[in-house]
Amino acid sequence: TEVARKLGISYNEHGFFTEAHIKLRPVETNTAGVFLAGACQGPKDIPDAIAQGSAAASKVLGLLSANEISQEPIVAEVDEEICSGCGLCVAVCPYEARELDELKGISRVAEVLCQGCGACAVTCPNGATQLRNSAKDQIMSMIDALV
Repeated sequence: TEVARKLGISYNEHGFFTEAHIKLRPVETNTAGVFLAGACQGPKDIPDAIAQGSAAASKVLGLLSANEISQEPIVAEVDEEICSGCGLCVAVCPYEARELDELKGISRVAEVLCQGCGACAVTCPNGATQLRNSAKDQIMSMIDALV
């Protein structure tokens, strides 16, 4: 469990790491760039472990062979005018992408670490944190366009 916390990946009640999606992303975690293979997900026989290792290696090769590494555009952002610097968002961020700026008394987002999970946005009592491209008016406009 200590390794899982350091890598920012989830684990089940037995201490085994869990994948992002059992069918669609069986060797990926919710943390970008961290892949799973073998007995770290639970007891496996040798052929399954080898197949999973090959799949994880393929995912890594795909990352390293690209000319550029892209990141999802949905990351948290802070409205500095509203942020009170309470630190609740820092405590709930599973990716350690939040920190308090002691000088300004506000919260900051490390965009490179942010995975866009939204835990900080839900926790913020002032509504100072939102996910980029997911503001209420943007979502309402999308709904209006569909209807």
